[in-house]
Amino acid sequence: MLVVHCDTVGLMVRSLNSDGTLTAYPIGGLGASSVEYEFVKIHTRKGKVFFGSVLKHESCVHVNSQEYNLSPASFEKNLVIHVMENTASRAQTERLGIQVGDYIAIEPKYTFQNGFISSRFLDDKAAVALILQLLISLSGKVPTRNVHILFSMYEEIGRRCNAVPDYIEDVVSIDIACVGTNQNSNEHKMSIFTFDSKNMFHYNLTNELIEIANKEKIDYVLDAFTPDYGTDNDCLLLAGCDIRNAAIGFGVLGSHGFERTHIDSLRQLDLFLRKYLFG
Repeated sequence: MLVVHCDTVGLMVRSLNSDGTLTAYPIGGLGASSVEYEFVKIHTRKGKVFFGSVLKHESCVHVNSQEYNLSPASFEKNLVIHVMENTASRAQTERLGIQVGDYIAIEPKYTFQNGFISSRFLDDKAAVALILQLLISLSGKVPTRNVHILFSMYEEIGRRCNAVPDYIEDVVSIDIACVGTNQNSNEHKMSIFTFDSKNMFHYNLTNELIEIANKEKIDYVLDAFTPDYGTDNDCLLLAGCDIRNAAIGFGVLGSHGFERTHIDSLRQLDLFLRKYLFG
């Protein structure tokens, strides 16, 4: 089974304030500093969509103290959503149809330049797009493996993939490979994971993936991810599933923020998957 996750980090309306602004609660591992000054869309439960911006409650630097302007962004202390409607009170915002629990989506700001893909939510929608394109391109070809594809929906909030059919023997998650200090991952290469902060990946299955990558001359690196990284596989192991598990990914800079990768990394991952599925 190949597993990719569709859910992303975001926000939810926590409360409506007396001045008509909204206090937001982060969904998934979203840092407050990564969304300050961003445009958002507020999705109401009746289907209406309102635009807004994420700013400190006192957002004009010319009228605030230097100490306030330099204070870290915080969902609990100073960040609010300014709704782009004529509202200056809680009652007016309520009349718009906005209420506690409404989802707030952050503007992705997708760009493609010199092979670099910059956008929010490459984690893990870039992998979803890659798998969908792979399926479209099969055109009746039959894989040499009996393969299932699972699109999970709750990876970012920790529930992840927690059940598979009994006959599944191997699970390979496809996720982001974070680029940073002490990491081998690279925006131009595919990564094969050895362990993350939750578990060590199956030794023999990981070796099989390495063997395929070497044989097919895939441009890859081995990497490990700590202290705060997990994949869909983690919950399967906690649930007691008797499976071999592994993970692979594409190099990403700026995870859970304005993320960036290069088309080279996705191409190497695509080449690997085709060899893995079809031999």
